[in-house]
Amino acid sequence: MAVSGFEGFEKRLELHFSGDDPATGKGLRRLDFFSLEKVLHAVQCTVVSAVGNEYFDSYVLSESSLFVYPTKVIIKTCGTTQLLKSVRPLVDYGLTLGLTLCGCRYTRGSFIFPSAQPYPHTSFKEEVVYLEENLPNNLSCKKASIMNSKSCYKWHVFTACDEGRTVSTVDMHAGDLYTVEICMTELDRVLAKKFFRRFNDGKTGDSAGREMTE
Repeated sequence: MAVSGFEGFEKRLELHFSGDDPATGKGLRRLDFFSLEKVLHAVQCTVVSAVGNEYFDSYVLSESSLFVYPTKVIIKTCGTTQLLKSVRPLVDYGLTLGLTLCGCRYTRGSFIFPSAQPYPHTSFKEEVVYLEENLPNNLSCKKASIMNSKSCYKWHVFTACDEGRTVSTVDMHAGDLYTVEICMTELDRVLAKKFFRRFNDGKTGDSAGREMTE
């Protein structure tokens, strides 16, 4: 945790791949756990638990979540993780599986403690430069923008895709898919106490979680 405080705004990275996987149809899900751990080590977070179904694998991370589909990876991290350092290794792992990156989307809100963020998250400009340097050359359609909101916070968006695709249709199966991001700040202090544990409270993580849920 940074000395200035915990950064709650999440960095969100979404990578889309194309390619055939006639053998199993699992694509990126064929990545072994050791390879995923190496990616997350570069990001500076770890896997806490994992579960999967017929569609995707889901990982709870020490700093948020990771979702692995056959041709898509979504990873969200908060704190001072270096999320963008996962781009190059994920692209390289995809190539070993016969998959090519065809789209990238990176979003985040305005940091509460920007000075605590390490490179390449020191500024949105630095993040964009880092992405452009680490994305393959086939992703030639790129766009970076900062969206203003009614509050003092802004939303930073970077997208890239290959020729023949548009940013809005980078996910061929998305259809009318919308992403909703909810950011909460300045919460009521009394109500927020329900979601904090006291030191040596004698509770386990499971029991504390059930109490908070109730």
